[in-house]
Amino acid sequence: DQVRQRIPKECDILAVVKADAYGHGAIAIATALAGMGVRRFGVATVEEGIQLRRSGLSHAILIMGAMRPADSAAVIAHQLTPIIHDRDIAEQFAKEVPSSARPYPVHIKVDTGMGRLGLCPDDVLPLLQSCSFQDPLSAEGLMTHLADADSENPAFTTLQIDLFRTLIGRLKASGIDIPLIHAANSAAILLHPSAHFTMVRPGIMLYGYHTITRSDSSPD
Repeated sequence: DQVRQRIPKECDILAVVKADAYGHGAIAIATALAGMGVRRFGVATVEEGIQLRRSGLSHAILIMGAMRPADSAAVIAHQLTPIIHDRDIAEQFAKEVPSSARPYPVHIKVDTGMGRLGLCPDDVLPLLQSCSFQDPLSAEGLMTHLADADSENPAFTTLQIDLFRTLIGRLKASGIDIPLIHAANSAAILLHPSAHFTMVRPGIMLYGYHTITRSDSSPD
């Protein structure tokens, strides 16, 4: 409810339940959130995604960690959504997708300054124009990770958001319109409305933990 109060009505929510829902029990938390209308969930690993599938959760599950080539069969078998963070992974995964599952939805992760996982912004358009995305794969989502969204100084986060927005504009100018655009974690949901785009990713705030230490913030 706190998240919904802070985002546009048309903005979707992907609830992060990684690490066993931050120790609270991923199956119980996901079941409760699904009952509140949440229809997308994020986990860190393929194994976490499989656990939710086996519990009976039928909603979309995004694997937010790096996918290994060996994970492809399990991802497809359990209808999990992987993140594509480099071209080699995209090409390898595209070869594994059976014709019955095409086009297979994936999310493209862009590195706008986190420096940990993701494509350089300049590499995104060539990837989306490659053979891998002509049929086997479908870019359902485009995402980035904000490295410092809870900082008292918003300069770096603003830079990341601007870089991401520039990329989105470049893709649209090339005729590519990706439905799920997401960057905002818990801190950005609270502090950076310009990062809300079409979907947000609340994580630790779902469990009652206030991440903001800025002097102008107040507890929720």
